[in-house]
Amino acid sequence: MVRVVVVGGGVNGVGSALAILHRLPECDLTIITQDLTPNTTGDGAAGFWGPYLSFGTPPAKIIQWSQETWKLFSKWYKSDQPMGVSLVYGESICRDPLPLEPWRHLPLAYRQLNYHEYTKHGPEYR
Repeated sequence: MVRVVVVGGGVNGVGSALAILHRLPECDLTIITQDLTPNTTGDGAAGFWGPYLSFGTPPAKIIQWSQETWKLFSKWYKSDQPMGVSLVYGESICRDPLPLEPWRHLPLAYRQLNYHEYTKHGPEYR
């Protein structure tokens, strides 16, 4: 029997665990977490989703995993059962321009801010 350990009990950890169980329903899966809601990283980030710190992971893998995660979150959002997931608009800004994300086609309405939009946050943003 396959044994799997998922580290983290926030939305990404639980989402990953559910995806694993979907693919390997007979596996022995354990979730190890230091904190539970409302004290997870996801709670602190207000649930904003996006790949972070890929450490050299091939872009194709990031896109594959991101797409699977986004589909799961979308399923939860559209569910008739209360899942605690909502779709909200957000902006991510930084002081130095960044390249477009390779997974940008996945979430709804991903786009770069225009000059007026990002400068409203201060002159240091470009």
